[in-house]
Amino acid sequence: MVKNLLNVIAILFALVLCASSMAQSTINNSPNLAAKQNTSASHSKQAAKLIAPSKKKWQWMANKNVEALASLFHQESKFVHMSGSWKKAKELETIKSGSI
Repeated sequence: MVKNLLNVIAILFALVLCASSMAQSTINNSPNLAAKQNTSASHSKQAAKLIAPSKKKWQWMANKNVEALASLFHQESKFVHMSGSWKKAKELETIKSGSI
């Protein structure tokens, strides 16, 4: 009787382990998880595409490289700061002088 009970318990335990393993496999291979991982990777690539030029622009500003910055700014662009607003030429002059 005890031996039969132990066999039943062992079988139930094996079934629980098997079901748990299958559920985990299904979760890890689900299309939703794959889609989320692809979306995350896609967002990382998009972020890198935005961050790289931004870093370059700030490096140009720190180096007062107004020639490189001039090609970046539209001819009719306006710049708004706490002390006022002005056009491209004055912005480049401000950067070159180190006032910014």
